[in-house]
Amino acid sequence: MPAAPLDPSALPGPGHTVLVIVPHADDAALFCGGTLRLMADRGARVALLRVTDDRYDSVGLDETATIAANTRDLHEAARLLGISGDFPGRAQTRIEQVLDVPCALFSCGPDTPLDFEKNRF
Repeated sequence: MPAAPLDPSALPGPGHTVLVIVPHADDAALFCGGTLRLMADRGARVALLRVTDDRYDSVGLDETATIAANTRDLHEAARLLGISGDFPGRAQTRIEQVLDVPCALFSCGPDTPLDFEKNRF
């Protein structure tokens, strides 16, 4: 049975903060970019936490160039999708990744955390 169409009025809007937690620079745009744009258009503050710097996510570039290119692309995608906030992308070790999430939750104070482990609102 096909899924019901998304009702944009059911999405977070004015006065709400949405925190999207992703491992890679392109995940938010690829997996829920349209929904994030709808939330931003409805007046929600949409922030993003990328928990890696994507240093190994390219072909033909060294680590420094890869990090720079992925960060640049992330910021451009964020601008187009209406995402505001910080994009740390510094964590490489598992403990850094684990610590970044509660720090972002505390500093951002989201009403709606969104991750891709369970794709939940």
